Amino acid sequence: NPCYQRICQNGGTCSVIANATNVSFTCTCSNSYTGQYCETSLDALANRGCLSECMNG
Repeated sequence: NPCYQRICQNGGTCSVIANATNVSFTCTCSNSYTGQYCETSLDALANRGCLSECMNG
């Protein structure tokens, strides 16, 4: 069970996804984090801004 390793960070909740041939996991992140392991702060992304020229879309 991959969730035994407490793989999700920053308060994320781990859920096992299993079928006949594979066992995997998914992390459900709090509203403040994103990423496969809830490792990326949305606040940090918002504050990063543009390094050179910002463009929409």
